[in-house]
Amino acid sequence: MTDAATIAFYKGESQDFLVFVESEQAVQDYLKDSTIPLVDAVGTFKVYTSESGRGVDGVLHEAAKRDLENQFGKVPKEEIIEKILKEGEYQKNKNIGKKSWGSTNDANGVNH
Repeated sequence: MTDAATIAFYKGESQDFLVFVESEQAVQDYLKDSTIPLVDAVGTFKVYTSESGRGVDGVLHEAAKRDLENQFGKVPKEEIIEKILKEGEYQKNKNIGKKSWGSTNDANGVNH
């Protein structure tokens, strides 16, 4: 069984954003101690959004530069990540970024 992904989830005005983090505790340590490098708190220096733009369900994509600028202004990505870490909600979920649905007609097989 794999570990659940931990994210910092930021609900934006017109779009939601998320950052994968090492753990909520690693983020809290980073926010309390400025000598801890950001790389120790986050899994990657990327900001993601879902395909629908809201929530964490469905396929995740790296957020477009335009979308980040619309929400956060023209600031470095590190500042955006820090804002998400400070103001976001933390979620731990094995299904983050996954979408499930039921099959409607398995009898037809795969069409090529």
